[in-house]
Amino acid sequence: MKIIIIGAGTAGIDIARKIRFNDKNSSIILIDNKGDDLYSPCSLPYFVGNKINKEDLYVYNNYSTDNLIYYRGYEPINLEGNILTISNSTSTTNLEFDNLVFATGSIPNSLNFNNSKNIHFLKTIEDAEKLKKLKGKFLIIGGGFIGCELSAELINKGNKVHLVETKNRLLNKILDDDMSKIVRNYLENLGVDISLNTQVENLENNSFDGTKFDHIVITTGFIPNYKVIEDLGLPSENDQFLRVRDNIYVAGDLVKSKNIITGKYEYCMLANNALKESEVVVNNILGDDKYYEGFINNSLSKIGELIVGSVGGISEELDNSLSAKFKGKDKYFSLGGQEYTIKLILDKNSEILKGGQIIGFSEVAGRLNHIYDLIYQNKGISDLLNINSCYNPAVSPLQDPLVEVAKITKKKLDYLKK
Repeated sequence: MKIIIIGAGTAGIDIARKIRFNDKNSSIILIDNKGDDLYSPCSLPYFVGNKINKEDLYVYNNYSTDNLIYYRGYEPINLEGNILTISNSTSTTNLEFDNLVFATGSIPNSLNFNNSKNIHFLKTIEDAEKLKKLKGKFLIIGGGFIGCELSAELINKGNKVHLVETKNRLLNKILDDDMSKIVRNYLENLGVDISLNTQVENLENNSFDGTKFDHIVITTGFIPNYKVIEDLGLPSENDQFLRVRDNIYVAGDLVKSKNIITGKYEYCMLANNALKESEVVVNNILGDDKYYEGFINNSLSKIGELIVGSVGGISEELDNSLSAKFKGKDKYFSLGGQEYTIKLILDKNSEILKGGQIIGFSEVAGRLNHIYDLIYQNKGISDLLNINSCYNPAVSPLQDPLVEVAKITKKKLDYLKK
């Protein structure tokens, strides 16, 4: 087989490696217009904040070992049948394929401001290297993961930071209002100025709200990079097999699929979902029909030292929901324990879990993944009550916070039934 993958990011590389693991003989060609080695975009705020070194950003470069052909700095310019034409500044090449995959990722959802200078984004290593060198007053537009993470890193380097969000809370797509306030309070205690419900429409002379800023960073999210697909005359909509046409597939940020919790079809640009999508594409290329059932959001962030996690849906997007919250400690304070807040969301009729949010300074990821497993299996609050958690006073409390919040949730349910 001859397989061409356009885009050498997380999804593209994962597809190439999975195919090679199962098939030692097929020709696998990677094409990427930038030609970078694979790196982690999620690491970029921490690189700006000097928490990690540049070499730690890179996660894969074993192209020769895996027998992958990599056309660095090439762009697809024409598609005729099963022949893809690619070019760079000096040459043009025709490549035949049996299967073609687009994994071109996303681009910043940029805003246009007249008379403004020094506007930055944080999508690439080049972006991060520029930001890393800057000092002064920063205006960050967008209170999602990157905006919050970058605000904490910049303020910890001694800069002034003003974070602006158009919605009524930070991280509005993954946190309820009460949980978002924890993040807001944490950032404000670090020294970040925060404006909510604020639309930035004009940045004349790099000024906002009476203050002139040295640097402006737009972190208003990303949109799928469909440019190559559209330029080649292909449809951008994928089916459940992640195909856009016969033997042509999409993966990663290009995939529009069902949110299993809400039933809506939307984009979920998370690396963990990209790996699940790549599994579907690989199975279909290798001849095993497999469809993508959709996604359950499972996301994690570290904002300064605060770990923020969310899985499933949030209260406002779910009908007939009930939620409960527990605030405690992850272990004894005398042994370094810190505050820990966990919230569950469920359907109050079926008692099936629909979401969870956790904010603390340790042990967030494991508990978040446990909630994900229960949601994926369509389990209810009683299944969470049956957790038998390990205990050591220096490591973990006798009663796990998941059990504590499950007890509170069950008590609320029982009260409603009276």
